[in-house]
Amino acid sequence: SLRVCRAIYNEADLDLSCLRRLIYGLDSDAPNSKSASSHFTLVSQPEINQSEAHDLDELYRKLNDTYEIFAKTMKKSDENDDSICIICYSHQIQGEFRPCRHQACLSCISMHFMTSKDCFFCKTHVGEVVDLITGHVIDSIKPNENNTKDK
Repeated sequence: SLRVCRAIYNEADLDLSCLRRLIYGLDSDAPNSKSASSHFTLVSQPEINQSEAHDLDELYRKLNDTYEIFAKTMKKSDENDDSICIICYSHQIQGEFRPCRHQACLSCISMHFMTSKDCFFCKTHVGEVVDLITGHVIDSIKPNENNTKDK
């Protein structure tokens, strides 16, 4: 799904060209090229059966196809520096706290919610987190689910 692919792409260490080299041993976009025969390829390992190799191929193709769609969408927002999370400076802003409307990337929000249900910035209790791309509520917090700092 596009949401899963978006989460994968937002990982700072993901590089599709490295994934392609790992799976196929190539630098080109042609997974069926024969030039990789002398290089390590994940699909040629004896531990990988035909079905698993096919699944890896499908995964790579889906990631690559959705990455192109995602990259076009993100290219428009990359032109605006305000779209970068000011907590980590490495991911796009994707979530918004309600009711205060402060924004951060989903990675920072997830990490922060492990220890606190208050906004990073203004310390207002967060009632819900909304995905800015889809408009769907990602997380909804009940008032009695407050911080781990209960007294």
